[in-house]
Amino acid sequence: MDINVLNPTTHVSGGQYVAFWQVLFATILQGFWARLFGVIFICLSAYFGIRRRSFQMFVIFFLCALSITFFAYPLAKLAGLL
Repeated sequence: MDINVLNPTTHVSGGQYVAFWQVLFATILQGFWARLFGVIFICLSAYFGIRRRSFQMFVIFFLCALSITFFAYPLAKLAGLL
């Protein structure tokens, strides 16, 4: 396998790549509490996955972190909070 396959700038232009990351960070994890809970859940998933070797708890905390990351902003907007 060629390592250049993993380079995203070989598939899209540099401007599109930068724009993608700017939009991603502008829309995901908006607000202090979302960032705080996201980091806490990621740390807990790493703790339970690595230290405690509890795959179930790792998955639960990782899914919580993903749900906060990707669904907190649209749900808050839908509820009229933003």
